[in-house]
Amino acid sequence: MLHIYPNCKREEIISNNDREFETNTIKKMKANQKYKDIISKVEGIKFITDDMLISRIDSSPISIPDISTGCKTLLNIIYNPDKIVSTVECGNNYSKYIYNLKDGKVYMPFFMIPDNREEIGKTNIVIHTDSGTVKIENLNDLERWYSENTE
Repeated sequence: MLHIYPNCKREEIISNNDREFETNTIKKMKANQKYKDIISKVEGIKFITDDMLISRIDSSPISIPDISTGCKTLLNIIYNPDKIVSTVECGNNYSKYIYNLKDGKVYMPFFMIPDNREEIGKTNIVIHTDSGTVKIENLNDLERWYSENTE
C-alpha cells in the first residue's frame, strides 16, 4: 500500500533525494538487481555494465548517480519503504510510477498530475492527515481529495 503524507514534520522526511540515493539507497540496490529494470524502464536507457548506462540525451556513458532526481526519488521510495520520501523535486512524469507502487511512504504536499492517466488503474493508497486516514481507490478520488483539502 502506498502511504501519502500531505503534511509532515521536516525531520520525518527524506527531503534530499540525491543525497539519500548516493549515500544509502545505492548500497541497498546492489543486493537486489531489480534496480536495472526500474531504471531502464523509467529513464528509457540501457545498461552497458552494472554501473554504467547510455544517456538517452546524447548517447554518452553515464554512471548511476547521474540518473534523474525523479528516478532517484522512485528508487528511494522502493528501497526505503519504512521512510517517508519527499516527491517535491520529482517531475509529474514519475507520478504514474509512484501511484502504482504497492508499498512505500511519500510526502506529497500537492497532487502530481501523471503524464498518462490511463496507465494508472485502481490505486491502493492511504492518505495520512492529522485527523486520520483516508483510503483512495482511484486517481480521480485522489485528485478530488487534494482539491478539497489542500491549498
